[in-house]
Amino acid sequence: MGHVKNSLIFSLLRYLEYGLVAFSYIIVAKKVGPAEYSKTIPGFLFITYSQYLMLGLNQALIKAYSTEDNEEIRRVYMRNTLYYIFLVSILVVLAGIALLPSEMFVYISLISVMIYFRGVFQTLLRLEDKILGINISNLAFSLTYFVLVFFYTDSIPYFFAAWLISLVFANFFNAFQAFPIINRLGISFNLSNIRDLRNTILPQIKSGVKMTLIGLITTFFLTYDRFILNHFSTDHILKGNYQLADNIAGALYLLLTTILFYYYPIILNKGSKSAEFRVKVVKYGSVGVVLVSLAIIAIGPFFISMLVHFFPSYENISEFLIWQAVLKINILGLGIGSIISITSNKEFFFIKFWLVIVTLVMAILYLTASLVKKNFPLHLLYLEIMMLIVSNAVFLFISKRSLR
Repeated sequence: MGHVKNSLIFSLLRYLEYGLVAFSYIIVAKKVGPAEYSKTIPGFLFITYSQYLMLGLNQALIKAYSTEDNEEIRRVYMRNTLYYIFLVSILVVLAGIALLPSEMFVYISLISVMIYFRGVFQTLLRLEDKILGINISNLAFSLTYFVLVFFYTDSIPYFFAAWLISLVFANFFNAFQAFPIINRLGISFNLSNIRDLRNTILPQIKSGVKMTLIGLITTFFLTYDRFILNHFSTDHILKGNYQLADNIAGALYLLLTTILFYYYPIILNKGSKSAEFRVKVVKYGSVGVVLVSLAIIAIGPFFISMLVHFFPSYENISEFLIWQAVLKINILGLGIGSIISITSNKEFFFIKFWLVIVTLVMAILYLTASLVKKNFPLHLLYLEIMMLIVSNAVFLFISKRSLR
């Protein structure tokens, strides 16, 4: 009952945070209009993909805590992650200078840096079961962000500036809560640690890279349609509608991953020990994906009619939002196969299978966008959803030995 109560409190507060952030997106979109809002696409993509420079060190830390009893391994992994963040922060700022618009690169690259620190601090709080501390810092972020967006944001650069200020403020809460745990674990920072880093970090990177590649496959399916749209379309109003639909559907995706976030270390621990538990993950996970997808198709039109009523300049969002949400839910279904692979130590099988699928999807969606001129974004969504459903089913079928 303790886990159920804690997960319920965590989820409710997390939903409040996501609601405030999603509403902030809608406020900005209404203020600036679809054409201007389309300028957020490069920033969102940079922030998303820059997180993979972390090489999965946070995920490796979670796996070590969930499956290892050696306290020294946990301590070394934590210290390595903190050292690595300072290095990767320099790299992401340099990448921002090279890749982003001059008026926004400072804000966007520093947002990525702040997310790195938030990630490691909250990973530590999560593993030490300080879930309420995560809620407090996240609410500090979302409330600050909402206020800044509502009262002060009237352009896209200000939108990213508000995001950065809110993250800095929230990270004060994260650091205040995480540093006592770091001290208790006896984590020290000195020159000898830096010299040992090259040797001690390699096993962590090896584990983390596997987790990163799994996450990168998920991120590909979350973002590739927008890469294609950004490349082939010059219609900024269309792209603004599409990006807002992606933001709203992404909020739903985050809502549904909240419970998984809380239980993920527990699932890894049980799944690594019990084949019966892995069977349950596949059974209930698959049924859940189907039921939620059907529910979205059934009630989506009602929600969209209300949205368009309040935001008439985004009337084209109705073409995309339902299928964006269905796409996100089926991407969530990828997590079923990834959990089975991680708990049975068959991550490379998952990666090899899905890299083949990713290659096929890249080629087919690119070709579709080249050949289909009318409503090609909708065709991209239909194709991606169908390929995901079929690929997920095939993967679970051929990996059924992992369930035993």
